[in-house]
Amino acid sequence: MILFGKTILNRRNSKSDYLKNIFTRMYLLVIFTGVTWLHFHLKMWIPLINPFLYDDFYQSVDKFLNPLLHITIAVRNTFAQLIHNYIHLEVDPLYHHIFILMFFISFSAHSLFDSKHFRAIFLSILLVQSLGAISYIVAPALGPFIYETGASKLATLSQQHMLDVYNNITFYKSNWLNIHMSENFVAGLAAMPSLHIAAAWVFTYYAYRYLKPLFWVYLLLLFWIFIEAIASKWHYFIDLPFGIILAIFCIWLANRFSGQIASCTNNHH
Repeated sequence: MILFGKTILNRRNSKSDYLKNIFTRMYLLVIFTGVTWLHFHLKMWIPLINPFLYDDFYQSVDKFLNPLLHITIAVRNTFAQLIHNYIHLEVDPLYHHIFILMFFISFSAHSLFDSKHFRAIFLSILLVQSLGAISYIVAPALGPFIYETGASKLATLSQQHMLDVYNNITFYKSNWLNIHMSENFVAGLAAMPSLHIAAAWVFTYYAYRYLKPLFWVYLLLLFWIFIEAIASKWHYFIDLPFGIILAIFCIWLANRFSGQIASCTNNHH
């Protein structure tokens, strides 16, 4: 509905343009689904592609930055207590809920109010998902939760399940994956780089450029994802800047490529 909403509501287009827009939206939906499917499949196969882990090195960086990490965790716990006391809301689920919500909001907002740049943001996210999955293979890591428990009980439960999946894959190899892949589709462990930060950075960048009112909300959401990624022990600190670097590269590539497509389209007309 996000992709099709504006096209369905816009009856001023000719029948040919209307059908063309519907076909284009269907094509985008198929591409996004396919890239997401490949992303999670590759993520699950990482232990077999590159079994060497860099967790010890990343943890040593975290130890060096220990005062900064303590401040981050303190901010998270203070915020969580305030939310619990005044709104009676548990913050543990917010990390993933906010991340998914940014997809829905950004695709909807840019499709409806900034269609000129929808292609660029859509392509940026596809690049983050695809290049991010490939970059997981370069210097894999499970996450700092293997050394200490994070601030989120919900995250800790998820991490333990994902670690069990990882251990099964490393022990039973592809035989286990062939049988249990479907019920553990999103349970692949990969900390470096942080694609949560990368995608959130992409959404925030395009909001800053083209949907300023949304930017200020996104800035707060990006800040929460940043501190929760560390406090809940999903990511080492070093994962986050590398996620931002990946996002900047994907944005540059998407803007360049979508600009070339727009130029070719205008020349054709």
